[in-house]
Amino acid sequence: MARMSRQEKYKGHELIINALHELNQQGELPQSLRWDVVGDGDQLQELTKRVQELGLEHRVCFHGSISDNELRTAFQNCSILLMPSNFKIDSLGNASGEGFGIVYLEAALAGRASIGCNEGGQTDLIQDGETGWLIPPSTTSLINVLRIIINQPALASTFGAKARDYALKEFSVERFNQQLIKALEL
Repeated sequence: MARMSRQEKYKGHELIINALHELNQQGELPQSLRWDVVGDGDQLQELTKRVQELGLEHRVCFHGSISDNELRTAFQNCSILLMPSNFKIDSLGNASGEGFGIVYLEAALAGRASIGCNEGGQTDLIQDGETGWLIPPSTTSLINVLRIIINQPALASTFGAKARDYALKEFSVERFNQQLIKALEL
């Protein structure tokens, strides 16, 4: 599963489509594997067209905007959150990418591991090789992780349980309050 939102072209959707296409071309994509994308965004039409061009429409489902209850259900029905958002600073000094990456926290609290890029706010939430995977923003890197998950599907559940434990420990209301009190004492 992945999320889309308006004016966020850094989410890594093209990277995912390219990886799925390559795995499909090599006959390594299990019939049961499907990528569900929730939310809407400026790239929806472009991504839908690309998915159709590559013959992946039976592997990719764009759901559009959904309610909070539907999002909770989507997290419960997925195996992992796949959103390799990339952090960049352009020539004008403007940053784009995940500042904190609340969706990774939502996934962790739902007991789901995440795949994200190794730069940006998601690195606060994903412990590489423990609660998910952090990769460079490349198709090859994503394919390598997807192969691991395809060949060892129990890892997604194991990492998901660890992600939930980590999120509850490090990002709970109690932990936030403790950190806030400590910061105010300075």
